[in-house]
Amino acid sequence: MLKDSTTHSVEKVMMAHGSGGRKTASARAFIKNRESDIFNIKLPCGKIVTPVEFSHNPFHEVTIFAPLKAANLLNKLEIFCTVARGGITGQVESIRNAISKAIVKLFPDLHSQFSSLGFLSRDPRKKEAKKIGYHSARKPHQRAKR
Repeated sequence: MLKDSTTHSVEKVMMAHGSGGRKTASARAFIKNRESDIFNIKLPCGKIVTPVEFSHNPFHEVTIFAPLKAANLLNKLEIFCTVARGGITGQVESIRNAISKAIVKLFPDLHSQFSSLGFLSRDPRKKEAKKIGYHSARKPHQRAKR
């Protein structure tokens, strides 16, 4: 016996993505609007870890979860992030930036709150380039007095 398709209720799952960056690190976040506590991060080596396994520094964990706590969406979204390049701190801040941008795509009313907290703006500071004739960006060679 065939079932009538009108009797089934299909829950529409909204999905959004955002990209973020910090120094040389870049991240992409894919978010599904469904009741879930799934949060995975894919590393450049292909390994998939949770935010707690990603960095054992509590500051980094607070930074990653900051947009979710600010919007009161902790354990209410399914999140998958990919990161590339850079160090741990740069990757953590780029993940925060990407998650914030994806959340704003799902919930546009949070834009003003996130922008006032600084989650949507990319930090433009980068390492200064080394100059010719210098040891580093600004440190010159030692000069002989005689």
